[in-house]
Order: sequence, then structure tokens, then C-alpha cells
Amino acid sequence: MHFALLGDDHTDATAPARRIATRPAHVENLIRWARAGKLILSGPRMPDDATTTGSLQFFDVADRAEMDAYLAVEPFQQQGVWAQVEILPFRVAPLPYPAPPMPGEEPIFTWAIIAMDGTDPGAEARRTAVRPAHLAGLQPLLAEGRIRLGGAILDAPDGRMVGSIMAVTAPDEAAARALAERDPYTREGVWQSIRVERWRIGPQPYKKLPGQP
Repeated sequence: MHFALLGDDHTDATAPARRIATRPAHVENLIRWARAGKLILSGPRMPDDATTTGSLQFFDVADRAEMDAYLAVEPFQQQGVWAQVEILPFRVAPLPYPAPPMPGEEPIFTWAIIAMDGTDPGAEARRTAVRPAHLAGLQPLLAEGRIRLGGAILDAPDGRMVGSIMAVTAPDEAAARALAERDPYTREGVWQSIRVERWRIGPQPYKKLPGQP
């Protein structure tokens, strides 16, 4: 069962120093979860090289209780680095993603497109109808190795699809936003709100993602 975790950092004057001081313990914890095959991608959200606004992480765990167990030992949560945490049931699409950065390799900078569907009565049917065109539109990006992760946000574990997260490589935020705006999900009104954030995928001993060669 997959989950996405969005952690937003505090914004007080001491928040950057608190993150720096807590980071070694945070990284040690990530390594443990990655080695156990439970952390599948992780890294900070960074609008620029000097600023961190939070974290974006993806897990493959048994259930929501295991996510709660992660938060119970995660230093960023326990030491007040994160001001709030949102845990989203998620389904990783089985696609041919490039290999993630492994220990000893450089991190990879991507743009995380976080999009939520409409909540009107026709939203679910609209997504179902447009999904083939959405998947077809991803094929050129997949062939170029530009999609590092993609999948659906669910309203509950194994529930309905109510949004999407996709991490893509692009020259800048404008190019990433243009990709999102050209997607059939945007053009056909499936996605009703879209966030684009710069995301650095940190090197860890990750296991292969679904669909990864």
C-alpha cells in the first residue's frame, strides 16, 4: 500500500537552523526505512538552492498504522521541524521510471506536480473518461526518462482516485507548469487545482518502483 507524505516546515526565525540540526538523525531514519523497502522516494521541497519549505516522501507500507509508526520515530516530526504533515493514500502507476539516486550518487532535482480533481458529482466519471488520453500523453516524457514518479491520490486506501502527483524533470518551474497545463487532465477539467514545487530526490538505498526496469 502506497502513501505520499507532505511535510510543511515551520516558518519561524529558528526553523532553518532546527532543520539543519535535526537532519543527520532524519537521514539515518530514512536509511532504515529505505533498507526495509518501505521508503521508495524522499527529499526536500526547495524553491531554490538555499531554501527548504518542507518534505515530500513516498512509502510502500502495510497500512496507515505503519505510517503513524514512521511519524512516531521521525526526527523532523518529533523535533518540530515540520509544522504540519499530510498523509495521502496513493497509488504509484507501474511505469518505466528511471532509476532513483542511490547512495554515493548526486540528488536529482525535479518538479512535483500535485493536482486535485474536482469534487462535483461528475468528477470521477470525467477522470475515467480522460485517463487513456492522459496516459498516452505521458509516453513521450517516459521515453525521454523525464518522469521520476507518478500516480493517483486516493480518497482512502484502495479508494477512489481524487488527484495526482507526478515528478518530472524540466528546465524551470514555467516549463513544468506548461507540462501540467497541456495534460488532458487539465484541458478536460479533471484537475481543478495544481501546485508545482521544486523537489530534490535524495539518494537512498531505494527498492525498485512498480514498473521500473
